Amino acid sequence: MNWLSPRMRLATLLIATVFLGACLRTHEFMGNEVPQVQRHEPSWRTIKEYVRSMTMHEGFETRAHFDALWMSDRMRHVYSALHANRIGQNPNEHKAHLLRQLEENKHKIVIYVLAEISSAYNRTISDPQSIWSLYLQTPQGYRIAPTSIKDVDIEPEVRTMFGHRAAPSKKTYRVVFPAKDVAGRRYFAVDDTMELVASAAEMSDAVSWIIPSRLKSEAVMQEYALKTKPRGGGIFGQLKDWGTQERDEDFYW
Repeated sequence: MNWLSPRMRLATLLIATVFLGACLRTHEFMGNEVPQVQRHEPSWRTIKEYVRSMTMHEGFETRAHFDALWMSDRMRHVYSALHANRIGQNPNEHKAHLLRQLEENKHKIVIYVLAEISSAYNRTISDPQSIWSLYLQTPQGYRIAPTSIKDVDIEPEVRTMFGHRAAPSKKTYRVVFPAKDVAGRRYFAVDDTMELVASAAEMSDAVSWIIPSRLKSEAVMQEYALKTKPRGGGIFGQLKDWGTQERDEDFYW
């Protein structure tokens, strides 16, 4: 670059810095210089299917914000894989833990909720006198009240699945609904729309999920297994692999 003027050299350096900074995280092109931890990541695309958010606006004021994570069978698989990796379960222990998770889903609908409510008069949602309440609604308009709402410190696995939505300013709840009526019939069939309604006396909003088909094969454990990402190999390793890797997190963030 001896043929370039000092100004051209400076401009070239600035352009290269901006380009690399926009395309790569700093630590991604310093893998050898700053050794990175081993990453074990869940399927963000699967998680995206079961995380919902709703913000209640009245005029220019935000009354409340809710993030909801429905612990469907697929999310139980993801949760169990994260849990097994965190505490070091062997395959048999992992399978036993997963079976207990799936068994709970036969009787309950569990939804984790992060809530941020602006009113100074609001009590915890677990209080019957709370300004806001939560219930499920079937396609026929039938409303299902929760059997339990508990203030909880969410597990690290659930916090991981919420991603950037999990913030210290939000209160966290574990909300449990019955999966069946008193006659033993399921409230929701495959392909039904399940609505979670957040309601106050004078306003409400809802998010929804489509009930998926049931998981039948144990082979699905591999489908929802964590993906081990290679440790960063520095800028040249990143450039070598650039464009050839599927960046699963792009579907989530």
